[in-house]
Amino acid sequence: MLSIIIPTTCEMRGLETATNAIKKLSQSVYNRNIEAIVVVDCAGVYQQTVAQEITVLRIPTRIGSYAARNAGCKIAKGEMLIFMDDGVDLAIADTISLDRYSITSGVVEFRQEPNDGYEAWYKNNAFPMLHYKRRFQFLPTIFLAVDRKVFDKIAGFSEDLASGGDVDFCHRAMSASNVSLRVEPNIRIITDIRNKKQIFLKLKRQLYGQLYVEKDKRSQFSFSLWALARASKNASLTSNSRSLWVEERVSFFNRLMAHIQISLFRAIILFIGSLCTHSVLKKRMWDSNEKELKL
Repeated sequence: MLSIIIPTTCEMRGLETATNAIKKLSQSVYNRNIEAIVVVDCAGVYQQTVAQEITVLRIPTRIGSYAARNAGCKIAKGEMLIFMDDGVDLAIADTISLDRYSITSGVVEFRQEPNDGYEAWYKNNAFPMLHYKRRFQFLPTIFLAVDRKVFDKIAGFSEDLASGGDVDFCHRAMSASNVSLRVEPNIRIITDIRNKKQIFLKLKRQLYGQLYVEKDKRSQFSFSLWALARASKNASLTSNSRSLWVEERVSFFNRLMAHIQISLFRAIILFIGSLCTHSVLKKRMWDSNEKELKL
């Protein structure tokens, strides 16, 4: 059996994602029954089967997306697990195979064209799957298929993290179970482009949400993106490191450094976004002038 786990804070959007995913995967995966579990974070206190193959698990308090995925897996029946974000649709070109020796994802596409420079930047830089695989040795949870035994062996996602749980999960899985990462080109993952506000919120969560602490050198801290780069180059750091939630466990100095990084990234992206927006508007004006001259 194949189990799809979808954490969400909007039940209707999660149910829509689950229905579409079951429809697409049932046409593309041979010899598998499919179930979907929609985990609604901070919604209620009970479990409900809304269709023969869809179960809604409502969590009374906010526990976070990684803990919600773990909660969904506790009631999942499948020997293969697929984690998906809500609001995501699938377009599968051909029959796909999901094996227990790989952590599998697909290729991300966007539903709409960007309206300004910030969205254009996001479209060009978000979800470079092959880059994630080759340089950082992970695949994001927007769509992630993994064998149940691999998941159970490492006790699922780390619930202490607000960001970077997919990196931590993939590193621990590859270290413990000798699985590989695979990007399946036949799986097209379709999602929305984030707007300016959503982009800044994501960057803040990524930069401020986590840090890696090397066990042998606890005084040396590396924040977010720098930590991922180090982890990808140093296998011993990946296997001998642990993640800590910044706000609870690090000093004022480290939080201050994180804030400085956020401010710098925000200034850089504002500058790049303004340049891209100017070029987009200039191109549109040029195109409209050309049309008027032709007329």
